[in-house]
Amino acid sequence: MRAAIVGGGIVGAALAAELLGRAEVVLLEAETQPGLGATSKATGGLRHQFSHPALVRLSLLSIPVYQAMPEAGFRRHGYLFVTTNPARLEAMREAVAMQQGLGVPSRLLDPAEVAAMVPGIRTDDLVGGTFCAWDGSANPTDALGAFLRRGVNIRLGCRVEGLLPGGGVRTTAGDIPADAVVVACGAWAHDLLASEGVAIPVAAFRRQVFVMTPPAGFPTGIPMTIDQDTGWYVHPERSGMLLFGGTDRDDRPGMEEVVDWDGLPRVLDAATRRVPALADASLVRGYAGVRALTPDDLPIVGPVPGRPGLWLSVGWGGHGFMHAPGGAKVLADLLLRGKTDLLDASALSLERFSDPHRKGEQTAF
Repeated sequence: MRAAIVGGGIVGAALAAELLGRAEVVLLEAETQPGLGATSKATGGLRHQFSHPALVRLSLLSIPVYQAMPEAGFRRHGYLFVTTNPARLEAMREAVAMQQGLGVPSRLLDPAEVAAMVPGIRTDDLVGGTFCAWDGSANPTDALGAFLRRGVNIRLGCRVEGLLPGGGVRTTAGDIPADAVVVACGAWAHDLLASEGVAIPVAAFRRQVFVMTPPAGFPTGIPMTIDQDTGWYVHPERSGMLLFGGTDRDDRPGMEEVVDWDGLPRVLDAATRRVPALADASLVRGYAGVRALTPDDLPIVGPVPGRPGLWLSVGWGGHGFMHAPGGAKVLADLLLRGKTDLLDASALSLERFSDPHRKGEQTAF
């Protein structure tokens, strides 16, 4: 099989590396360097705590790959989710039961246990939380380089302009015939496919992260902590810096990677309401990126019905780095075997959006 993968970020690179030795692969990247899109803006979080089993399985497939990759710098610091909402806690309880059924040691916490994990966190209004010690983080750019160094054939500065009628792609560097074209270029996939008459329910949203210096004496060993009610998170980095974000999930549609400084007060307010000591944190910088969301927060991985040879690995919703190795394993199975035993591939198919019997949206925390 000859496969052309569109997009030289972590999702495309992981797939190209997975197919090495089993297919003739070329990875096509429009920029002069790989990974300048969403991969370069990823914070590197890796977690097993999701409310949909397909996402948990993708984590179970992906995170061991990063753990075994010295270049990725995997750190196991855990993820802590907290909430003040009893109904939300009940949904989290159900998710933990499902995760445990898949072998993940996540657990429910009471407010006192939350307080023990993050000194100074406000717990008087909390009803509880969840924690998984297996969760952690790694370096997306270094992981991307590790995948490419396995011998991936990548063509830089090669922008895909359309699909060839007989199979393959038309690019700024000429036509590239292929048996399979895999579109894995994140938020840019929507417009590329629309120009070919293929509609996908993927929308681009800008997200931003603020880098903060922690207050004097603030503990460095806390888990990544997410307030489920506001979306705010604090992500401790190896350097000691803190990353704040999460309060702009879907309120900034578009592709422009510009920091909205008017959004900083909302992030800081959410931070200080949950961890008052963070009022003394100092801003270092902010940066913005783009992520592609689907209506149910699940990616689209698999073939495009009615378009032989056209495949998708898109709509990763900010979890492209987290799930790139697992997504690559699933898609490689589908490409080469026509099926996969790794998870229920129908949950990730494009066809799910046209299924009249499909259940309602299931947003995955």
